[in-house]
Amino acid sequence: MDFDELDALDPVEVPDEAARDLALVILGATGYTGSLMVEHLDAVLSMQPESHRHQWGIAGRNIGKLQNVASNCRTEPRVFHVTDNAQLSHMASKCRVIISAIGPYSVCGEDVVEACVQNSTHYIDVTGELPWMCDIIKKYHDRAKEQRSMIVLSAGNVCAPDEILCYSLVKKLGPLRVYREYFSQFGGISGGTLQSQIAALCSDDESQSKDPFCLGGRTTSNDRPEDLDCDSVQADEMFPFVYLAPAYNSSTGSRVLRRSCALFEQDEGTDMKYGDEVSIIIREGHLHKSAAEQQLQQFSSELPKKEVVEAMLASREKGALPWPGHGPPAETRKLYGAEVIAVAQGESGEWAHARWTSGCAYEVSAVASVSGALVLAEMQAECRGGVLTPAYAFHGTTWIDRIQAVPFANSSQKISVELREGKPSEEALKSQVSERNRRMVMGQEKLLRGAKAWAKPVLCDSAI
Repeated sequence: MDFDELDALDPVEVPDEAARDLALVILGATGYTGSLMVEHLDAVLSMQPESHRHQWGIAGRNIGKLQNVASNCRTEPRVFHVTDNAQLSHMASKCRVIISAIGPYSVCGEDVVEACVQNSTHYIDVTGELPWMCDIIKKYHDRAKEQRSMIVLSAGNVCAPDEILCYSLVKKLGPLRVYREYFSQFGGISGGTLQSQIAALCSDDESQSKDPFCLGGRTTSNDRPEDLDCDSVQADEMFPFVYLAPAYNSSTGSRVLRRSCALFEQDEGTDMKYGDEVSIIIREGHLHKSAAEQQLQQFSSELPKKEVVEAMLASREKGALPWPGHGPPAETRKLYGAEVIAVAQGESGEWAHARWTSGCAYEVSAVASVSGALVLAEMQAECRGGVLTPAYAFHGTTWIDRIQAVPFANSSQKISVELREGKPSEEALKSQVSERNRRMVMGQEKLLRGAKAWAKPVLCDSAI
């Protein structure tokens, strides 16, 4: 969604809460991820008695597609045709929360944040675009705090598992010395994710995001070797049979966790503290060094960015990669899933670990962001304004419980979070890697036999 280049709007009067007749609006509802958000929210609301349902809406640029999506819902979302900043601001004044599913966020995301802050409306997204996140924090954190607008970034699959696991371990152990996460996932890609990757490669604004503490959380003893991004394959110090490589969420996830640490540390009104000197490490484990080295190469290509972008565009033209609006269909999403094991040591010396299991990453993003939006819409107490992480924004709420309560669209694999004493067993780590490899082999075989790698979302199948 590209809004017209307009001068900054004059400040608008913050609407009376009574005038906000909608709980939330999903912006970008006809895109792939946005349509999954619509599908999940519609399913959740349809399970409730009509008298207790939230009024909600969908928004985007193409009125025909929006009306088609709305007609396929069991509940009755209002349709907002949004093509410029004035319409966006008007929509923000009519709802408590906007879920932003438009991307790349670096191209068209700031206008939405601006409209929300200007109207004291809450905001939530599923971004993983670090340079954009750095920019949004710098420009809007203080303003959002003054306006009591909660701008919640990265509430999707790229960071929600990390935030929930680390938060749960801090609640159990108190301030931490160590947080280590072993991330394992198999899945496909959507056209929107691909477009965001292309936009990131075309951007020159990367220097700030290479700092491990670019989102906050730096202390005097940071800048340790373990704080840096993974640039070589090493045997894990806790489980030497595991070789560590970067996970797809290593960069964004670790920085968001450090921001959560900083936000809680700065909040004198809570005793939830992550630890002054906690080290945070997120990696993907492999049982063979060669497999870890192969993955490292994928994250550190020496090809010029221009060549990588040209190769992506050529593959998309040939049909080997998806266009925006397309992603894994429901049957293919059943092949995908994730298991994340997090291990922590408290400042007390006590150890504990937590385990996350889930289905397709895009379904996780829909469930986590919709659950968060519902929490924001229902908040009655004074809000923690600012540009926030999910863990800090949803501290003391039902967000984690909601995420686990209802599977995607009430028809898929439930998300599960388990908390246990001590360190995980070697068998648990080996099983995690073996299960990922099994899923990959099975999934690739089914794709080769004709399963669709991507398609339009079910709510958009007959869209104009």
